Amino acid sequence: MPEVSVLIPCYNQAHYLSDAVRSVLSQTFTDWEAIIVDDGSTDNTREVAAQFTDPRVRYVFQKNRGLSSARNTGIRVAHGQYLAFLDADDEWEPRFLQVCMDALAAQETAVAVVTLARFMDESGTELPRLSGQVVSPEGFRARLLEGGFFPVNAVLVRAEAVWQAGMFDESLTSVADWGLWLRITGDGGTMLPLYEP
Repeated sequence: MPEVSVLIPCYNQAHYLSDAVRSVLSQTFTDWEAIIVDDGSTDNTREVAAQFTDPRVRYVFQKNRGLSSARNTGIRVAHGQYLAFLDADDEWEPRFLQVCMDALAAQETAVAVVTLARFMDESGTELPRLSGQVVSPEGFRARLLEGGFFPVNAVLVRAEAVWQAGMFDESLTSVADWGLWLRITGDGGTMLPLYEP
C-alpha cells in the first residue's frame, strides 16, 4: 500500500493534466499513488491519462458531479494513509511531498501540514506573488475562522482526519476545502503551517 494518495480531479483540463502528473512523478518522495479522477470530461482527458504507464498512476471516470464529488471519489478509492490534493491545472515542486511527510513525522499530533504556494501563468512562468499567509501554529485556527487563505494543493493531511470530518461537502460549489479544514480543526485537529519547503 502506498503511504500517500495524490488525488487529481480533472474536468476538461487535459491540456494541463500532463504537467500536473509529471510533477508527481518528479517527487523525491516516491511511496505514492496518483489517482486521476475524470469528472465527466468531454475533452481528451482519458487519452492523456492513458499516456502514463507508471503503475502508481490510476484513472477513474465518473459522470460530471463537480469538484468536491471528484475529490471524494478519489478519497474513496485511495489506499494511502495520507492524502494530497493536486488539481489538474496545478503542479508541485519536486520536494513537496518529502518536506510535508518529514514535518508530519516530526509532529505526530498534527493531522495536516500547509505550505505557501506560488502562482504561474498559462505558459508555466512563475509570477512574483505567493498564495497563502504566514500564520503561527497558535494563530492558525483563529485565522482560518476568518476565511480560507491557502489553496488545497498546499496541504498534506492524514486520511483518517478527512474521513472523520466527513470529506468534502458536495453541496458547495466553492470553499468546500475551507469547510473541510474548519471541521478538521474544530474537532481538535492541528494543521501545521510549514513555510520553508
